[in-house]
Amino acid sequence: MSIARFSPALRRAVIKACPRYFSLTPADQEIFRAQLTDEEELVVEQQLYADLFGISVSTLEEGRAAHENLSPGDMNRFNEAVLPLQGIGDDCFWINDLSGTDSTKNFETLYDFDLDDSEFQEDCRERDFPGHVRKPYRGSLYATWVRLFVDDVFTYGTLFCAAGYLLAEIDDHGNEVIDRLIPHRCVRGENDGKPEKGGFLMDLRIDADGKEGEFEELRDRFWAYQKERQEELCGIWDAQAAGRAWIIDCTKPDDPSATFVFSDKTALRKICLRHFMADCRRIEGRADELEAACAEERARVAAFLEEQHADIEVNFDPKIRKLRKRKKVIMTKGALDDLRNLQE
Repeated sequence: MSIARFSPALRRAVIKACPRYFSLTPADQEIFRAQLTDEEELVVEQQLYADLFGISVSTLEEGRAAHENLSPGDMNRFNEAVLPLQGIGDDCFWINDLSGTDSTKNFETLYDFDLDDSEFQEDCRERDFPGHVRKPYRGSLYATWVRLFVDDVFTYGTLFCAAGYLLAEIDDHGNEVIDRLIPHRCVRGENDGKPEKGGFLMDLRIDADGKEGEFEELRDRFWAYQKERQEELCGIWDAQAAGRAWIIDCTKPDDPSATFVFSDKTALRKICLRHFMADCRRIEGRADELEAACAEERARVAAFLEEQHADIEVNFDPKIRKLRKRKKVIMTKGALDDLRNLQE
């Protein structure tokens, strides 16, 4: 990674944490970045907060609290400054979702990362759900968060395989159609906010002006549709093996972001994490191809829901209710704060 990626503030921070850093070999520099200790991370954060915002922090916890209180613009400024210490390769590519001993540098290609994550998820399903039938790997990226530089512009990236991206389109558009067919809103139940051991109850319910039963029936059919269509889309795109990528600029004020969509696992094999943007552009497909696929899925799900709604209007008996296991959702204050931070 070029030293030019390091801002003056980050250079000072790194030198304070590791005075020999810029005399190390590139390989040793990468090892240092990947294996940063808590003590070294604190030194870096202390220097960055002081240089960028004039903020003094004594612990990593204070640093995280300070980070949560930054404005969106200042948060981007901090994330951009620290990214060269976290990421790898030409674009300082960094996968947010990794934890524990995993590191972005452990994976050569996007295929390697996605296969590893898919196998982990399947292992968990086999362990937690007896009788689960292990699914073959066909590319499973779904809203994976990354950070990188796109043409030297700090950017938040979201990665999808095409089947997952289209499923998100189906979910968004389908919910809009359901709201049009059966207007509804979420309201607080009588137990919402009631103290419970470990936190408080979260009791939210649907108000559909007396059509709650019809809403639940249409929603259940929509969920079944999504499950079936997901399998179909995975099979279709896997069989086509087009090996293409699409880059969608989603930037808004104080939110430099892009969505990256990969047709299938053959495309993932072609994306080296150290040359992420160059490899994406090398196999970039036409925007109208992806938009046509999205338009087809929106039309399909709208037709399905309108047909199912018409059937429910004629044949549904609101006196017959499905047996459902009642769930108790307990929220802790910390979890609620995390949700608010994520929304912001």
